[in-house]
Amino acid sequence: MISRFKLPMWITSVCKDHYVCQGMQFSYAVLPVQIEQLPADWKEFMREQLKLSPAEGKYVVLVEVPSPENPGNKHCLEILDLTTE
Repeated sequence: MISRFKLPMWITSVCKDHYVCQGMQFSYAVLPVQIEQLPADWKEFMREQLKLSPAEGKYVVLVEVPSPENPGNKHCLEILDLTTE
C-alpha cells in the first residue's frame, strides 16, 4: 500500500510466501525478498540485503504486523540505524 505514494526510496518486502513475493514485483519500487525463517537480527539482515539490492541508505524503517506464526505480535514501526552495531 505504501508504494502507491511513489516514494523516492526502495521498499524491501520480506515474506515467506512465494506468491506474495511474485505479486510484489508489480508494485512500484518494491524489492520482494522470499525467506524461509524470520531473521533473529533484523539490522544484520538488512545490512546484507542492502549489499545485494539496488537500494542505498543508512536507515531502514522496519514495519512488523501480527502474522499467522506470531498472532500475538503488535503493530510495530522501528527505525534501524545501519551505521551502528
